[in-house]
Amino acid sequence: MVTLKYAIRHSSFEIRKGKLLLLAVIVLLFSCDEKRVELPKIPYNGPLLVVDNLNVTYSDSGFTKIKLSTARQIKYSDETEFYPKPVFITFYDKNNFAYTSIRGDSARFLRNLNIYKIMGNVFLLNQLRHESLSTPELFWDASKRNIYTDKAVVLKNPDEELRGVGFTANQDFTNVKMRKLTGIIAVEADSLQ
Repeated sequence: MVTLKYAIRHSSFEIRKGKLLLLAVIVLLFSCDEKRVELPKIPYNGPLLVVDNLNVTYSDSGFTKIKLSTARQIKYSDETEFYPKPVFITFYDKNNFAYTSIRGDSARFLRNLNIYKIMGNVFLLNQLRHESLSTPELFWDASKRNIYTDKAVVLKNPDEELRGVGFTANQDFTNVKMRKLTGIIAVEADSLQ
């Protein structure tokens, strides 16, 4: 009988062990099947592309029209481009003569408007007319081929220095219009008569 009792006790131990194992498996299955909590999606607003030492040449029929160079370009998902380092834009005529150049501390390209916003110590030099323009901010509309600002400007040429607030011109620096103009204008005596 001792052997039989032992066998019965051993058998009930195995049954308890099996119940515990079954209970552990069920708990594990239910704990793994918890609903996942979805976190809100946060859109990525950082840069998609960073380019160092950028040199872009725009040409038409094999002739260089515009060159843009900068030490760094950063592109974002909305296709906005930011140039955090000095930017140089040069316009060329059909004879490959660099007639106008623009320099600024930084710039931003707004693709939806096709406009470059050049910022900080902006300096424009027109080689043909021997004129320069300085302003804290300048816009270049690539579609309309004009440049403009509503900020203070200083326009210099060999004979005069003009100051104003607001400026508009073609990108070749013709058809210049300044607002709130002050300064001394050189006028030939023959044109007064």
